[in-house]
Amino acid sequence: MRNSGGQPGRSADCKGLRLDHVPITNLTASLEELDLSFNTIQVISKQDLFKLSHLRVLMLNFNNISLIVDDAFHGNIFLENLNLFNNSLTEIPFKALKPLTNLKVLEMSNNLYTQASLDASFLNFTKLKVLSIGGSLVNSLGSHDIYVLKNISLDKFAIKTGTGFKSYEPGYFSNLDTKNLWFDIAFDKKPDMLPMILKDLANKTFDVLRFRNLFEFQYYTGKQDIFSGLQYVKTQLLTFYRGKFNEEVMRMALVNLEISSIKGLELLLIDFARSQNRTQGSSVTNLTLEKLVLSDISNPDIMRFDWSFTWLNHVRQFIVWNVNFNSVPCDSWPEMQSVELLDISNNQLRDSYIYNPLCDIRNALHNSEIFYKFPNRILKCFLVIKVIFVLSRNFVNSEWCNYELYFAQQRAIGKTFSDVILIVKEPIDPTSLPSKFCKLKRMLNTKTYLEWPQQPTEQSFFWVQLRSVLGQPNIIRQRTTSRHSRLSSVRSVSLIELPQDQSSAGTDEDGHQISDEPSNRCQQTLENLLEGHK
Repeated sequence: MRNSGGQPGRSADCKGLRLDHVPITNLTASLEELDLSFNTIQVISKQDLFKLSHLRVLMLNFNNISLIVDDAFHGNIFLENLNLFNNSLTEIPFKALKPLTNLKVLEMSNNLYTQASLDASFLNFTKLKVLSIGGSLVNSLGSHDIYVLKNISLDKFAIKTGTGFKSYEPGYFSNLDTKNLWFDIAFDKKPDMLPMILKDLANKTFDVLRFRNLFEFQYYTGKQDIFSGLQYVKTQLLTFYRGKFNEEVMRMALVNLEISSIKGLELLLIDFARSQNRTQGSSVTNLTLEKLVLSDISNPDIMRFDWSFTWLNHVRQFIVWNVNFNSVPCDSWPEMQSVELLDISNNQLRDSYIYNPLCDIRNALHNSEIFYKFPNRILKCFLVIKVIFVLSRNFVNSEWCNYELYFAQQRAIGKTFSDVILIVKEPIDPTSLPSKFCKLKRMLNTKTYLEWPQQPTEQSFFWVQLRSVLGQPNIIRQRTTSRHSRLSSVRSVSLIELPQDQSSAGTDEDGHQISDEPSNRCQQTLENLLEGHK
């Protein structure tokens, strides 16, 4: 027996000690919390707990309890939290529970009883806030099974049935009042019961509505809209956890979400696959969500479930965790114009494929906060588009200067010159420029810039300076006075860079190798411009 970390003499941790009985001789009468979970206890008798009159928390989950005698809890009237989850009870021990009128949490699902019907003793559990019932042998839900909860306001209610679930009587949930409703019900054999349940939930308000293993063993291939009625359910968050989802089930869910008031959607650990007999349907284009989470899904096709990304048009927070994609397709960015937070961490993204410079993402994500995984380290960063503007000879006689300068300004994320980096190939005198180049004059007079060294021995330091500017836009060496007046055509290079520290080409704090390949490619491109166009 271990002290559970609470006050001495008030808590005991007997978790996972392979106990086949309650070690009552080793327990003090002053105990308030007792954890006997993950043992092999089979019976709870009166003498096991009678002397623990101050007990408030009793954890008996993950044992093999098949019998709780009628007077087992007669000495524990102050009990508030009782966990009987995952045992072998063949019936709900109503007589044993009757004196526990102070119960706030009662977990007793994943047992072996066949009926999840509650008796009148629950009318006295007015303090109850969390209740879970059911198990793998429950195959029907009757209209009056939980009627006794009608005057109890719960924080969470969870119901589990078996894979043989075959009967649902409308009205089962009609009198239920709960903030969070969790289903562990597989509709493989009776998918038509899902719309019946949703109808019972019409006009109810939840914080979370959660479905686990909606289809446990097979993908739904029917034509009935099984999510019909979802538009009348009011919940802040709809969660699908595990289960088999194909693109037709996805479409049915999202089409009904489009016309609902639901603003949060989570798809967690689901098994997504393409439909074998795909029907032609319109793309989901009007789904408005405050938050969309895709997590731990092995098939990245889920993001393009209908062969497009239009369902992301009106999503504000888009979180993609562990979905095993290694690049972000160009055609996804324009569909994410409403995204304000994008978290694509813990995927298989390579640093060189996070953003494709050919993608038009400036207008799509200009206000987005972005999270991504850079090798094995999660960084938080803001998307920064840098435009490098290179000035060379014969510029004065070229009309391309103003055009390129305009385009450089438009490519910059803030549509200002703050993200335009000037590189001057030869020293220049701003006062010698024609008046039509007023923008360039102003930039040269007010903005710091880099000069390309004529001596090869100094060029390595130039690249150090440029890397510093890309990583920290406000840090740049003080410009020097320029004297030459003849300039040439202008060339600009648009780069999408992510802030890095000075040790970005090496190892991170965990010792993982970090590649500086994107910077090398950037350097090679500029070398071609600065040395190859003399």
